[in-house]
Formats: sequence, C-alpha cells, structure tokens
Amino acid sequence: MFAKMRKRRWWAFWTVWMCVEGVYVFRHRDRLKVYNEPSAHLPRNTDVQALMERFLRLQRVISLDDFLRGWFHGSSIDVILRDNVEEFMAYAFFCKPLTQLCAMDRTQVAYFVTRCEEAWTTSFSKGKNKNITFMAHLWEPLRVHHKPLVVHLFSEVAGAANRIWLLMLGFRLQRYKGRVYWTWSPKCCTGAVAGLPIIFLHGVGIGLGPYFFWVLDLLRTYRNHTLILVEYNHISLRLHSSKILFDEAAQDIVQSLILIDAVCLLTCWPGLLQNFIYALPSCQLNGKGCLDVLRYICSRDLMVAEAFCRDFSWSALMLWPEEMPPDTVICLSGADRLVPTDLILLHLKAAKSSAKIVENQAASHGTFLLPQCSNWRRDIIGGMMQVVAP
Repeated sequence: MFAKMRKRRWWAFWTVWMCVEGVYVFRHRDRLKVYNEPSAHLPRNTDVQALMERFLRLQRVISLDDFLRGWFHGSSIDVILRDNVEEFMAYAFFCKPLTQLCAMDRTQVAYFVTRCEEAWTTSFSKGKNKNITFMAHLWEPLRVHHKPLVVHLFSEVAGAANRIWLLMLGFRLQRYKGRVYWTWSPKCCTGAVAGLPIIFLHGVGIGLGPYFFWVLDLLRTYRNHTLILVEYNHISLRLHSSKILFDEAAQDIVQSLILIDAVCLLTCWPGLLQNFIYALPSCQLNGKGCLDVLRYICSRDLMVAEAFCRDFSWSALMLWPEEMPPDTVICLSGADRLVPTDLILLHLKAAKSSAKIVENQAASHGTFLLPQCSNWRRDIIGGMMQVVAP
C-alpha cells in the first residue's frame, strides 16, 4: 500500500515537473524571439575612420590572408574576391550591408580596401563569389540550445553557494543600478595605509564560483586593499537575468590594469568567434576538456549568445595598446584557443607598449582557475605585484 502511494507521488511529481518544463520551453522561445533580432548599430561615439587607421597599423602584426580566411569560414584566399571583402569591411566597420551604406560611406569602404591591398602588398580579383559567406555573428540567428529548467536551477544553487563562501570570507553584498558586487574592506592596524581598491571582473561561466582559489590568493596578498568583485548574472547561466547596459569606463581614473586571458586584445582576430561561437567542444577527459565543454554550454546560453552576437562589434570594442594605462600587466596562456597569444605579443612589440607580460606556455584559457594550477596563479599575482604593491 505504501509502495503504491510513493509510486503515485513520484508520478505526480514528474507530471508536475514536465508541465513546468513545458511552460519554461515556451518562455524561452518568447525570449529568443526578442533577443534574436539582428544588430544593426555600432556602439555610440564610434570613430570609423580612426578604427580603419588603427587596423592598417596591424600590417606589421597579422597576415591579411589568414585574417580573411578565418572570417570567411576557412575559404581559400583565391576565392575571396574584392566585392566580398568590401561587404565584409562594411559589416565590420559600419555594421550594415554594403548596399545600405550611403555613397560617401561606400566610397570610404572601397578606398579602405585599396589601402589594405597597398599595406599588405596584395590584390583582390574583381567581382563577387556568391558561394562564400563570412561570420556575420551580429546578423545570424543566435546559436542557442534550450537548457532544461534544472540546469538554471543548478546555477542558482551555485550562485547561492557563492554567496555563502563570500560572506564567510568577510565580503559584503552591494547593489547599484541593477549591478551586483561584493566588497571586502581591510582591517588596518594603527598607522597602516590602505591601498587603492582592486576591482575584479569575472568572465563568462557560472559567476564567481570558479574563482574561489583566485579570490583566496587575492585576499592573502592584498590585505591592505579594498577588494571589489563585480558579479554579472546575465553571463552566468542564471534563471532570472536581463541585459545590463554598462557605463563607459573612465580611463583617466584607472591607475593600473591586469588582464588575464584577455579576449579584449586583438578581438578582430577571427579565432575568438570561431572557437567560442562556432566550434564544437573537444570533449577531452581532463580539466581542459571540462573547461571546453563548459565553454560550449555557456556559449549556447541565450543571454551569453546575445552578449557575444548582438552587442559584440569587435571593431569598436577592441582594446588597443595606446588605450592601456602605463601600469598594465597582461597574462597570456600559450595554449589559449580564444586569445591569439603570439599575435598579441607581436602587436604589443610593434606598438612599443610598456605593458608587462606574464606568460605560461602550457596553460589554456581559464586554467588558472583550476586547483592544481596554483603555480600559474602565483605567477599572475607576481605580475600584479609589479604594478600594485601589497
């Protein structure tokens, strides 16, 4: 009798759960319709001519053939004709089809392609190849996989666990204009001088949870500094999340900058979008493979896909060496599939940047988060100490 009652309860539970999942499917579909609208604008205050001039300076850094081959899904450079290149440049710098540009802008694009030919000593054959396309991530339908409600519930539980360990470490939860951040203030002894605050911005994933060991290292090293951890729920697989519009950074108040596995450098290189948006996971049975699967799961989330494929214009968002403060440390992983480490080193050298480099040839993107990578984290902290005293 009791067995039958338990069986009925389980049937009732699963019936209700399936109904809830069905409702969630429809809700996800409605949200997808809203966010799936193609992007047709550049970030405000974008100086297209200045961006073009900066791109031409990359002649000493990148191969134009490899650059275009990557953006055109691996097509041979011989089949990429001049009209194809002009259409791509209109997309890259104006975020519009070439046919929708005014006469002046179309002339600007054509002249820019000519200058690219001169800078890279190459020549594009006239005409258009209708059989090839480029990665038009701002216009293409979002690459999204519906995730069961339980996945987002797990992320919410992980978020709650994050809050517990942050509170146990002495952080305080703060909110400002929809933003969530955590602050840790030093308990200075008499005569001690508090250092400048350190602000940490996490990447795509499941929030601050994976950064547990990194936060511990920061606390051990910078006991006299206020630590501020900004939490971005819209790129953390959260159940209730909406896009947050960010204010422009005030560069004049940033004293130092530390970039770890920085996707903001050479964002124009096609490998970032290829490997984050378009590539399938490697599924290796190790820590790197787990990170790659997590990368794929995150990239197919609705809000993450919207952030990378609707508000991600590389020509306007790329960080250039001259925009960095003098005290900058760049931490690079040699086996990073998202960040072109070798090209970034060439770019910094060509720009005569004063940024300090910390490199780990064996590391891949995000491996500094793994428990066994304490030496890599120690090297990163050592680089930080060159510009930010404990």
